[in-house]
Amino acid sequence: MNVRKPANYNTMYREVAEILTQNLPQMEEIHAIGKAVSRRPEKGAAVAAAEFLQANFPDRTGFSPRNVRRMRDFYRTYENDQTLLRLAMKIGWTLNVVIMEAELTSVQRISCLQRAAAERLSKKKLLEIILNDAFAEKPIDEPDEICYNITNTSEDGADQAQFESPLRCVAKRKRGVVRCGRRKISSLVSYCCSLASDFLSTVYHFPYLQAWLGSS
Repeated sequence: MNVRKPANYNTMYREVAEILTQNLPQMEEIHAIGKAVSRRPEKGAAVAAAEFLQANFPDRTGFSPRNVRRMRDFYRTYENDQTLLRLAMKIGWTLNVVIMEAELTSVQRISCLQRAAAERLSKKKLLEIILNDAFAEKPIDEPDEICYNITNTSEDGADQAQFESPLRCVAKRKRGVVRCGRRKISSLVSYCCSLASDFLSTVYHFPYLQAWLGSS
């Protein structure tokens, strides 16, 4: 008869205790606890961590077994995506739980994280966005992430500027001007200069255009 030995969680206990003594910001603390619990393969690791934290840090709240499992899931959700993790770390734990537990596509999750961070959404407002499927209602600029490609894809051959993000395509107009990331603005200026140069070259080769422009 095989008798299963009780799991030894002493290493995990030391890790989570050390995390709490560091007085980290909320999301950094949650991410660190989730990482420590995630290292354990046992199904009962989250419950064991919760019981340890409740017993040894009675003045702290938020360490129910369910919440510690969420911390573990939070770490695993963004473990291999540092871009999304940076977005998630910008918002509070309550909003992160809402986003994690909603059945969202990758694009919808990104949209929620972006809007929650940029607009300082309340839990109620975030739930309204999710329930009403209003993810693309108001795209959010991420200046350091946005890039763009200049293409010539319209049916009449007119040049168009298409802005793309590594996460998802983002285009936003404000006062009639397309805004883009600072890192790519110089390329847009170069493109506009190229169009102006082509126009001037055309005018130069057609004197009647020069006369028409002069008369107007």
